[in-house]
Amino acid sequence: MLALGTQYGVWVGPREGGASDFWLAVANDGCQQLGVLDGVVLLVQNRRGSLMAYDLEQICCCCPQPPSLRPAAGRPHCPHHHRRRRRRRRWGFICRSSVVSFAVGSVRKRPIIAYLIGGRPSNNTLVVLEYRTEWFRKIKEYRIGSRDARHVQIGHDAIFVQSPTMGICRVDEDGYRWRSSICPNMLGFVPLSSHAGFAYNSNTAWRVTFVDSASPPTDDNNIQPQIEFESVLQKAAIIYPYLIGFSPLVIEIKHMHSGQTAQILTGNHIRCVHMSYTDTEYPTIHATILHHEDHVTRVCSLIPLYCT
Repeated sequence: MLALGTQYGVWVGPREGGASDFWLAVANDGCQQLGVLDGVVLLVQNRRGSLMAYDLEQICCCCPQPPSLRPAAGRPHCPHHHRRRRRRRRWGFICRSSVVSFAVGSVRKRPIIAYLIGGRPSNNTLVVLEYRTEWFRKIKEYRIGSRDARHVQIGHDAIFVQSPTMGICRVDEDGYRWRSSICPNMLGFVPLSSHAGFAYNSNTAWRVTFVDSASPPTDDNNIQPQIEFESVLQKAAIIYPYLIGFSPLVIEIKHMHSGQTAQILTGNHIRCVHMSYTDTEYPTIHATILHHEDHVTRVCSLIPLYCT
């Protein structure tokens, strides 16, 4: 299944389907961000700053499906039909207001939610919850020492927070640590490992590390400290050993060890809309591209054919 967030709510449909195969699964007042946790929980942040949790199984079972997806008579209406009699999960608000950003992922093989609470006179708060099959357990709250933190992400068993004034913050069970970014006008940060990543602006990416200079050398020492892009970046991603830059007309793929261009993909109205880091070797990356021949925007996945 594929979930798409719009100003009207969340639309759900099959990966291999047309626009007519999608239906409005969750109607709310403007979807700002969504995520799927552990394959069973759909999380939606609306424009009022509320963070809601929905049972994905119930959405798939109960939503009215278009005729092309309706099963034949006598057959179950969804893959989870045989599990409908399980105890109904009672999820709802994770946080009712002031959520700036959230992320889902895993830390030490535990599925977690991390969300930023802003809009307070004091510093922003990072809240970390663990998903326990039928309920959520708060692990910890961090007063991260920033009033303008604006984005959180999870990758490589760590949580990373971005702030335009303070740089990048790495959060784990031992606490948090800020690294001042040398990247002017920073647009974002993409993690490379649990202790390193790239901060980037519209045309350059700088390597950021959370390891002290006195620590033993790592494989990151062979990576370029700065990588230039020819296009105007909107977002960056990593499929090791490549740093991928997304712009409206071009996807630039750079080799992190040499800084040279490995491949260029072209398109129209390109947007990187989803990145997730799991226990697999490569992250999941989805981008949308407009096809002018039929005026349709399609969602595609970036998959490495080989890595050297």
